[in-house]
Amino acid sequence: HTDDSPPTGQIQAPVQSSSANQSGLQISGTAQDVGSGLASIRVLALYEGAWHPVGSTFTQSPFSTTWDMCADGVPDGPVSLALKILDQQGNESAPLTGLLHFSKNASCAGTIPACVPTQDQVALFSEPDFKGNCVVLGNGTYTSPSSFGNVGAYATSSIQVGSNVIATLFMQPTLKGRGETIIAADRNLADNIIGDRTTASMIVEPRTNLPDAPRLVWPSNSSSFPAFTSLSLAWDNQDAATQYQAVLQAGETSIPTNWQSDPVWHIGSFYPGVYSWKVKARNSRGESAWSSSYSFTIESAPSLAPAAAQQTAPYSDTMESPEDLWTPSANWQLSQDLNHTPGGASSWRYSAPGRSDYDTGAANSGDLTSAPIQIPASGAFFLHFWYNYETEGTGRHWDQRWLQISDNGGPFVNLLQLSDDQPNYWLKSPQLSLAAYAGHTIRMRFHFETLDDALNDFKGWFIDDFSINEATVSCGSTPTSDQVIPLSFNATLPGSICPPGKFAWYFFTAETGQFVLAQTAAQSIGSPLDTVLTLYDSDGLSVLAENDDMLTSVRTDSRILYRIPAPGTYFLRVKAWDHPGGGGANFTFSINLLLDDQPPSGVYLYPADGRGFASRPITLKVQAQDAVSGVQRVLFYSHNNNWNSGDWSYLGEDTDGSDGWSMPFDATGLGGQPGYAFYARAYDAAGNSYGFGAWNLHAGTSNYYLPYIRQ
Repeated sequence: HTDDSPPTGQIQAPVQSSSANQSGLQISGTAQDVGSGLASIRVLALYEGAWHPVGSTFTQSPFSTTWDMCADGVPDGPVSLALKILDQQGNESAPLTGLLHFSKNASCAGTIPACVPTQDQVALFSEPDFKGNCVVLGNGTYTSPSSFGNVGAYATSSIQVGSNVIATLFMQPTLKGRGETIIAADRNLADNIIGDRTTASMIVEPRTNLPDAPRLVWPSNSSSFPAFTSLSLAWDNQDAATQYQAVLQAGETSIPTNWQSDPVWHIGSFYPGVYSWKVKARNSRGESAWSSSYSFTIESAPSLAPAAAQQTAPYSDTMESPEDLWTPSANWQLSQDLNHTPGGASSWRYSAPGRSDYDTGAANSGDLTSAPIQIPASGAFFLHFWYNYETEGTGRHWDQRWLQISDNGGPFVNLLQLSDDQPNYWLKSPQLSLAAYAGHTIRMRFHFETLDDALNDFKGWFIDDFSINEATVSCGSTPTSDQVIPLSFNATLPGSICPPGKFAWYFFTAETGQFVLAQTAAQSIGSPLDTVLTLYDSDGLSVLAENDDMLTSVRTDSRILYRIPAPGTYFLRVKAWDHPGGGGANFTFSINLLLDDQPPSGVYLYPADGRGFASRPITLKVQAQDAVSGVQRVLFYSHNNNWNSGDWSYLGEDTDGSDGWSMPFDATGLGGQPGYAFYARAYDAAGNSYGFGAWNLHAGTSNYYLPYIRQ
């Protein structure tokens, strides 16, 4: 007996066009074969553009299984199911037998990361928040890209660390260069000394190991500098160090630091003489030996004072005259590459002579020093300047940009470090009060320092329009608080950024899996403030999320949507986009923290599920609503009638529901095509979403057209 008839079957659950709101989906159905009998039944699922087998193979009908969609990594969105059935003669059912469609709306929050280290391992991830490609590694030394598995070299963004080990990450494949020892999980390395996506080698070792002595980097041994040069002392973590102590020797005088976590000591200027220094490290196990000692010489030289006479505040300089009252050291020169002065042409620039960057092949530094400036004994004087920069990053750990001050001929000391600001824009400094120097003669200095030879091929630092005057920003009775302010869910607090350069800080507590929305309102309430909102982990350092504009350059208020990964306290920071100079008495905002765990709801209006649509330009229409925070946007997709292959096509989004949620679609030429589908996903203000579709549509058949829906 020969069986030439293919088997048949149908899926009875889930129901066509339904919404699956739980991770576990019940799938059941039947299959038949009138000839040789059933051999196998396989459920297939279409998501992320490909068909995937679901569960085990069945051999009997009816069949039933519970599919854990989260365990299989199925994203929220449209999912299609079909059957592949074989009989005993090897006949296969028709392609996509039992085809049906549904929408997955079952959040998989709180799922365990793909890589979970034991207490003797670490896990590296290619994305923040323990996401992306990952690899688990045990005790050992890792010095090649292949040793980092599918993460690879120069790709680590977050790390988990077992309780029995520590990991020291290095920027060079040879376990050299900048190094940082990580002793606890870190969701984002971007703010760390090692930085984001820079790790090229690593040592994983027991926590019982002592650290190695640090390697001194800058200034190099036996180097020499002009009189009154400003310097920092920098070193590298050789292995397993979490804190350092440095000692500077000047003649018979020995000056130690306290134990510190940063591998750099910012000092200021040095008097002429010969100096030596060394560093040791420690961790929870104990201390290392002292490093070898380096020496450097500060040469004797005439006074720094230029030939021009001393200046008296109020005082300003546009850097346009060749006799500008500034003394440059190495790598500072007047430049016409960038300018801030209206109608002007020049500014001071830090870069290597004859180059478009400051990459000299070695660590380097330089000072730009003002003439002496007399500050009157009466009056309130403030310092301002404009600057533009491009360096290896905006963080405080790397290329250093400092404003320093010398009081009555004394050494230059650090007054302000510039960091966390926008590169490649002219920015105004914060207003710096000089009240402490009333009646004194001061000198100002712009100090740049690379600390090492890595990543120095950037444009550098430009200074223009320097002034000391009595013009200041008044904040009235409501300056920005220096306190971290508690912020409750479903509460709104007022705030301001005044004086310029201030941050506004808030904290809140949350539980695992909670979906929080933090948002500011400034532009929307008529404030000139363009906010930047940053969410920090419980350590107050690791950036979890950051947003500048809700809609780039259009809606400049900020919004962060984030699902809480672990219970604890989290921090929010508000700053001006043009920090540190942005701010003022009228730079007000409000901040709101919302907890909304309820998704929106929605339904397709045109075309309706199982019906049809005209073969011409049409307007897709959906109804979407959210009772808590409101629908903020709806994304639209389409799928042609070829369900064997092909992804969903993104059509666009509607962000203004005042006239209904809709999207234009040109259906011209789609006549006579059954099996078409449209899908929409609505998002509320807290980031919850809900998807819904119109499936089994027939394009261009008038019998399916709904005349009461006007297009």
